[in-house]
Amino acid sequence: MGSKVFYFSDRYLKRPRHSYLLPITISFFSYSICKGGQLLRYEAVLKRHMKQCSIVPARWETFTKDRSHWRRLVNTNVTIFELRRFKELDAKRDELKARPPAAVSYNYIAGVLTCSECSRTFGTKSGYASHLRAHKRRSKPESETVAVTEYG
Repeated sequence: MGSKVFYFSDRYLKRPRHSYLLPITISFFSYSICKGGQLLRYEAVLKRHMKQCSIVPARWETFTKDRSHWRRLVNTNVTIFELRRFKELDAKRDELKARPPAAVSYNYIAGVLTCSECSRTFGTKSGYASHLRAHKRRSKPESETVAVTEYG
């Protein structure tokens, strides 16, 4: 059986002779372009996908001889891969959406924004935050402040 030719974005793609044995679930994409990289060969992409699905690429032809075993192997490994991938994507999304803790904790006394150190009241949160920064600058020891040295 000769190789089949597929059209993909004005390029000819040739699949290997034994690709008809592979279920579509393993060959996710016929060709792949890495971000800013080169066009990858079908075999390279297929090998990478098999490794991700915990199938040894060097032995896949021996697995295909027993069709029922091959289909069960592919279906279970692809399902496990997809579940692992979804968990990783969910964790990544949760990490991106997680908000850092607030830099300023506002001190309200009877509904009025008040400084806990000097009891000054504020009408806006930005004025309160600026005032807290001023307290931090004043409370720094001289060793932490930038010293100007004279050369001479």
